[in-house]
Amino acid sequence: MDIQKLIIILSDLSPNTEQIRKLIVKYNLLYLLPSIQSGVDKLINKEQATNENRILSPYNLNPEVISKIEEKYKIKISKIETKNDLIGGYKIYTKKEVIDNTLSSIIKRIK
Repeated sequence: MDIQKLIIILSDLSPNTEQIRKLIVKYNLLYLLPSIQSGVDKLINKEQATNENRILSPYNLNPEVISKIEEKYKIKISKIETKNDLIGGYKIYTKKEVIDNTLSSIIKRIK
């Protein structure tokens, strides 16, 4: 049995660890455990990355400003980045949307 067949079989199972363990032992698939673990780790990392709300600004934002932004948009900022090519304002990346409140975006909206 190869990894593709294993994926098909596992997708039919409910997330039950005991069923998965029995299946791996039954088909002598212990050698695939590192690949399975690697795949699971990648999925977890991808999910965590998409749940991360980050803000970009041309300058360091103090905690008071971050707190006000979090209140305004009802989010929790988990990562703060400075980006020198921004002129002013900030840009927030969430799982669902990008909030572009940069100076260049504001100027474009005015035009």
